[in-house]
Amino acid sequence: MCGICGIYNFSKSDQSKENNLKIKCMCDSISHRGPDGEGIYTNRNVGLGHRRLSIIDLSDAGKQPMCNEDKSIWLVFNGEIYNFQELREQLVRKGHVFSSNTDSEVILHLYEEVGYDVVNHLRGMFAFCLYDQNKDELFLARDHFGKKPLVYMKTKDSFVFASEIKALLSTNLITPKINLPALHHYMTHSYSFVPFPETIFEGIYKLPPASYIVVKKDKVIIKKYWDLDYTKKKKSKSKFIEDYEKILKKAVRIREVSDVPLGVLLSGGVDSSSIVAHMDPKKDITSFGLGSSKEDVELKRASIVSKIFKTNHKEIICGSDLLKSLPNLVKSTDEPIFFMSLFYSYYLLGKVKEKGITVVLSGDGGDEIFAGYDGYKGLLMLSQAIRFTKYVPKSVFKLSHKFIKKTNLYFKLDWLYGVEKALRIISVPVDKQVGEINRLEGKKLSKKIYLPKIQNQLKNVDTGEILDQLSKECNSKHFLEKVMHTHVIMGSSYPSMVGDFAGMPHSLEVRSPLIDTELLKFAAQLPLKMKASLFNFKKNSKIIMKGSLIKKLPSKIVYAKKLGFGYNVKWDNWLTTKWRKTIENILFERELKNMNVFDMDYIQSIWQEQLLGKKNNSYLIWRLVVLEIWYEIYILNRDSNTLIPLNN
Repeated sequence: MCGICGIYNFSKSDQSKENNLKIKCMCDSISHRGPDGEGIYTNRNVGLGHRRLSIIDLSDAGKQPMCNEDKSIWLVFNGEIYNFQELREQLVRKGHVFSSNTDSEVILHLYEEVGYDVVNHLRGMFAFCLYDQNKDELFLARDHFGKKPLVYMKTKDSFVFASEIKALLSTNLITPKINLPALHHYMTHSYSFVPFPETIFEGIYKLPPASYIVVKKDKVIIKKYWDLDYTKKKKSKSKFIEDYEKILKKAVRIREVSDVPLGVLLSGGVDSSSIVAHMDPKKDITSFGLGSSKEDVELKRASIVSKIFKTNHKEIICGSDLLKSLPNLVKSTDEPIFFMSLFYSYYLLGKVKEKGITVVLSGDGGDEIFAGYDGYKGLLMLSQAIRFTKYVPKSVFKLSHKFIKKTNLYFKLDWLYGVEKALRIISVPVDKQVGEINRLEGKKLSKKIYLPKIQNQLKNVDTGEILDQLSKECNSKHFLEKVMHTHVIMGSSYPSMVGDFAGMPHSLEVRSPLIDTELLKFAAQLPLKMKASLFNFKKNSKIIMKGSLIKKLPSKIVYAKKLGFGYNVKWDNWLTTKWRKTIENILFERELKNMNVFDMDYIQSIWQEQLLGKKNNSYLIWRLVVLEIWYEIYILNRDSNTLIPLNN
């Protein structure tokens, strides 16, 4: 696990000196990603930088940038390739000679064999750049689910990339400015972050998952190299469970390979318990749980699971002092991200690192791939309704939608808004149904939160467009599976990025066995009835996972009420109690009012509703809080350590 950066100059003049200085600044800005070493390679028009966090082969042979035998190809790589040993054996048989025991070197030799197709052979999490001197081109790629970040920008004279946005900003080749459409996505998008390929900064972009970039001269070509196939398999329930256990066990075991201390995050839920159940029992496993107090239900469940699988369990208590860590978390993400599990993870992983652990396994992703969220029950009902509505003329739904909308009450009455939303979803083409949810939510909020001039500037921004694209790529005809596909690729809980954003500031690597290429292929081809059922949803969600786990754990654990990570942390209560003074200062006395974007009267009204208990606006309030902290750090260049008073 590391940090990478680089620059490719379009000019033919010798830029090596300037590149060296820029790469040094970029490496310094992401030193937290790799405290174990730094490496730089430059020539006339290319510079590559690397910060190293040593996980496999701790010797100097693992240093990067790394080159092949004749120094014609150079690599900087961030991540872990879990099938590198198999690939290495194949390459050795073909005559390739290795100088290290790293997974990094496998990428170099595999590229020599298969070129761009290297990405289709890798099982793991990765972001890398290869400079091919003979072709004079960069080849950059990001893993199938975007677990490892890769951002880039193109200026008049160069192409620049890095693991984090702060590295791009450190070059001074771009002035940080707010990307207004991206801000709108953040405020209205149900996923609570700026979706790829945009970022909150004008001119800076994220490479989408399962994509690669080729840069040659002044041309930048982006291609997608992989997607999930939802063509269904036909097997018995017992055979599906047998295959699931085999794939999951391998996904877990290959992620246990490490030359440094390894642990596991354990909440006692189905996902994390499934990970622990498949870990090597011969290893001394240290598990970590998070709770709001010693009496936390989540901690009690984790304790039961820990005793059954004989882990060395540690409990981390999360209190209201959590707020102090917000600025440094925002600084680590580079963008405003409203996602409380990211906040808790950042806090927890900091404590885990203090215990001497460098690598942890996490249960991220189970809800997205096996239909675990409570909200999926409603979506499953809507999905079934959509299947029957093909016999009803679309005009009926369109007319009903127009009638409700004309009443002008559907934004005020939640139940009527829910009906209107369902009618609107049913009335649009199938590949626009998932995006329509976001479009409706976006329009609803936009009418209230922005100043009129901003509303006008944003009126043509389609907040559902990226979801339409992902939905179209999904070859399932089932509405719920299209929703789940967008959740897997985009991340309703941002599972693919939580580990990186929360772990790397502490120089800690997070591995997610459930977000595994082979497991996701299996899940996509699994019949929906093996994931969720409308009846007894507590028991009939994550059906295949629970069917496997019930053989290893008591039913009170397997079929317990879903809590979710950090469920008992009372942050929404702290907003108006322990944190009230600071939150009011952030919302009303600092920079939000000076952005000339928001209707401050509306923000005052939602805060008053929160204080009086009339309506729970905590999620919207927290979005604004995070945005304010981000704005002060990245636009106003303020010290993150000064943004939250010490008494919070």
